[in-house]
Amino acid sequence: MQDRPNESRENQLPPCVVEFTRRVTKKMRYRRKVRQDVQAELTTHFEDELRDSQDPQEREQKARKLIEEFGDAGLLAVLCRRAKKRCRPLWRKALVRSVQAMGILVLYGVLCSLRLFVGAPSLKVNYLAWLSDRTRAGREEMLNAKPYFDKAAALVKDQELIQKALDIAVMRPGDMNEPQRKILADLAEQSAEAFEILRQGVTKPYYWVQYEAVAHEPRVGGVAESSSMRLKGFPDVILAFNHAMVAQGPGYKRLAQAFRASISWRAYQGDVSGALDDCLVLMDFGMHLEGRGAEIEQLVGTAIEALGNRAVFELLDCYDVAGPDLDRIQGRLAHLYARHESIIDVTANRAVWLAMVQQAFTDDRAGNGRVLKEGLPLAARDWRDGVTSLLLFGYPDRKEMISLMDAFANEYQLLLDTQPSDPQHEERKARWLGLAGESFFLRTLAPALDRITALAWRIQAGRRALLTTLAVFRYARDKGVYPPTLDTLVAEGYVKELPIDPYSGGAFVYRQTPGGFVLYSWGDNLTDDGGRQGTSYDGEPRLWMDNGDWVFCPVIRE
Repeated sequence: MQDRPNESRENQLPPCVVEFTRRVTKKMRYRRKVRQDVQAELTTHFEDELRDSQDPQEREQKARKLIEEFGDAGLLAVLCRRAKKRCRPLWRKALVRSVQAMGILVLYGVLCSLRLFVGAPSLKVNYLAWLSDRTRAGREEMLNAKPYFDKAAALVKDQELIQKALDIAVMRPGDMNEPQRKILADLAEQSAEAFEILRQGVTKPYYWVQYEAVAHEPRVGGVAESSSMRLKGFPDVILAFNHAMVAQGPGYKRLAQAFRASISWRAYQGDVSGALDDCLVLMDFGMHLEGRGAEIEQLVGTAIEALGNRAVFELLDCYDVAGPDLDRIQGRLAHLYARHESIIDVTANRAVWLAMVQQAFTDDRAGNGRVLKEGLPLAARDWRDGVTSLLLFGYPDRKEMISLMDAFANEYQLLLDTQPSDPQHEERKARWLGLAGESFFLRTLAPALDRITALAWRIQAGRRALLTTLAVFRYARDKGVYPPTLDTLVAEGYVKELPIDPYSGGAFVYRQTPGGFVLYSWGDNLTDDGGRQGTSYDGEPRLWMDNGDWVFCPVIRE
């Protein structure tokens, strides 16, 4: 389409008219179709005015006079443009204004977002060194169990054999056939050196990791990243905590599983006392990793302790344990539980979160600063809050974010220390989740942390149930009958006080049965279901299900 739609009509007009109309339409600076319409209207106007003039000179003079009456071409162009705009349909006016408004908002948003890209953080605190110093606490290297655990784990490599042996280990001794017994024997023989090193390791009172040394180690392929690692810009502290167990975690798991299988083989050979001692070694192995360091280390520790705890219950269920062994195991367990009282500690998590703030906010040298683009998941509640805060300059500053992280960590630790049956548990959980709602990152992290809280209290329930069970067996060994009630254990001196079920707030439920006794916790639903074991989705009884009680004795084979 051309700016001059009717060339033949223009050629019939004086040159001054043609030039004038072209200047007007050019200076309109409007849409091409509108310019064409204006040019056609002006052409028609001049044709009408000059129709009665046939002499070329007369037409030229009259045309120039008409042009003078029109005035300045630029002014006429402006007036024409305004007139055309006023004549637009309402829907088109609304559309134009909307587009203009959106353009202004986009421009404003771009200008507001510039502050997210301008500036740099100031890394003043080395949280890796701080946490390493805290876990080591100036102790001599000879007191660290980690080198022993690493060496033992490196010696155990046959995962296929370990899995076969572990499946056999949970069977009752009379149910094993000769090939299955050979698998246990082969594993025990192949891993004897590793097991001895593990026994030496647990005699060391402490466990710590030099996080600075593992911060920049190569990533292990195929290992899933933790939720914290989804944020970019925080490589050192997060990668260090991830590497702390990415390399050793699978090895520790293999070592623990192999050792658990060897416990069954040792008991089957008649050394029940030694098997029970190895159960304590396994539990102590896990406890060394708990209550300090990175979260992933602590979770590996809880899994290992739970494996050892279950092994003791199964040995008590399968073998006739001597009284002195019961007395010794109960005393050593009480000592272990007192020494490793903390199961999950949030200090390392707090260090990670504060390191994130340090690397995602500027520093005004007075302890404050503004958020950078890397910190948006920390500073915004959700995408709506992110947009609103961006446009209204409403993001929290560095001090406010540090205060939120501290409050979140403190409330989480308080929740970890409040047993589920406590009336304050739900109130504290609601307060903690309220703080999590202040940050997209914390809200995303909260469900995983909530599951860790539940896991920690399961470990506590397992510990207390095991102490109670050992006291019941000791009483039965001495008296020839099971105690009529758990209170009898206190009266007879088998325990100083009854261990508390974290899910009922009282002692575990106990009652005699024709073949022995039943001992259970109310479990996650905080309800006494009469000793009915919870079941999994396939209807099979499973420990730790939330649709029934948690029956510790008699042992349910899974």
